[in-house]
Amino acid sequence: MSDETTNDDGVVTIRCDFIRGRNVLLTHGDLRPLFERWHRHHDDHRIGLEPAHAALFEDALAAFTLHLAGQSRNRHVTWTVNIGRPAVNLFLGGDTFSGSVAGRVFSQNVAAFDTGQFYQESIVAGKGPFRSQATFVADAGILDAVEEYYAMSEQRPAKIFDLGECRFAMAHAHPDYDEGWFTGLDADGVLRLSETEALGHIETRRFGWRCGCEDPSRIPGVLLPAWRKDPEALFGDAASLEVLCPRCAARHVVTRERMTTFADYEDRRNSGGK
Repeated sequence: MSDETTNDDGVVTIRCDFIRGRNVLLTHGDLRPLFERWHRHHDDHRIGLEPAHAALFEDALAAFTLHLAGQSRNRHVTWTVNIGRPAVNLFLGGDTFSGSVAGRVFSQNVAAFDTGQFYQESIVAGKGPFRSQATFVADAGILDAVEEYYAMSEQRPAKIFDLGECRFAMAHAHPDYDEGWFTGLDADGVLRLSETEALGHIETRRFGWRCGCEDPSRIPGVLLPAWRKDPEALFGDAASLEVLCPRCAARHVVTRERMTTFADYEDRRNSGGK
C-alpha cells in the first residue's frame, strides 16, 4: 500500500480505496505535513502543551482527518471528546468541502472521569445540526474511543491503524462487509493490502490546517459589532484586549488603534471605497 502525500503548507492528500469483495473503505495517508503545520501554528502563538497531550491530539487529528475523508463532500463536523483519564478534553472541527481541519486541547480545570464521552455534531448540506454520542472506558486512548463511537453511533464498525512514521489508515465497514476478515485486520495486514486484496481507487481528498484566526481580519471582524455598539464597554480602561481563539487556543492581542483602523476600512469598503 502506498500513500500519495503533498506538503503544500501542511496540506495532505488522503487516498480513498475500496477493498473489493470485503465491502470496506480504506482512507489512508501520511499525516506528517499536517502535524508539522499544527506544531508551527502552536509555536507561532506560543500555545504550550504537555508532550503527552500533544501526542494525544496528533492521534485525534489523524483520526478526524481520515473520518472526514470517508464522508460526503457537503459536511461540517465537530468532535468534542472528554478522554476521562488523563483529564483533558479534545475539540476538533472541519469540513469536507474545503478540506479544513483545526482543533485544540483543554487541559486546565477539566475533571477526570471513569467513563469517557464522545460527541459529534454535523451539518449536512446546510441541514442540522445532527448530534450523536458514545461512551467509552477511560484510559482507552483516542483511537479506541473513535472506534467505539463508530460501533455505537455510526452503526458500523471502523478500525484505525498507526502505521508508523506519521502514516495512518482507517478501515470503514460498509453494508455486507466481510465481518470475519475485518475483525482480523491488523496494521501488518493493512500494509500488505495491495498484495493481498483487490483495491479499487475511488478518489483522493485534500485536507489542511485552517484555523481561521490566521486571517488577520478574522478576530477584529468578530469584535466589530461590539466595537460599533460601545467601544468603552469592549475595552474598558485598557489600550488593548486579549482574545482567545475558540478553535485553536491561540491568543491574539487587539488594540484600540487596530479596531479603529479596521472599522474605518470596513466603512470604506462597504461604501464602495468612497
